[in-house]
Amino acid sequence: MSWKPVEGADSVLENDMKEFDVDGVAVLIARNANGYFAYPALCPHMEAQLAFGTCDGKLITCMQHLWQWDMESGDPVGMAEERIKTYPTKFEEGQVWIFFEEELKYAYMED
Repeated sequence: MSWKPVEGADSVLENDMKEFDVDGVAVLIARNANGYFAYPALCPHMEAQLAFGTCDGKLITCMQHLWQWDMESGDPVGMAEERIKTYPTKFEEGQVWIFFEEELKYAYMED
């Protein structure tokens, strides 16, 4: 488990969101008055790119089928049928950081 810097994420404006690559993982960073929040870049419904949706400071909306989530908790709102995963974030020394759990390793993947 480790904290990873999200290069350029400090440029995300309040009530906006943008997709970033963090060690080969596509991550959506959103921002409101309370700080930065991070999620997988794809909608859990039909895998649409969430960066093409909207963020109003309270809700993130996927433009493909208008699923919405509470920006801070990831809880579904309205038509959304499942929660969106959230990654812990922090802002230190002018840098946004995201916490990733270690990748799950199965026995057959080991050398």
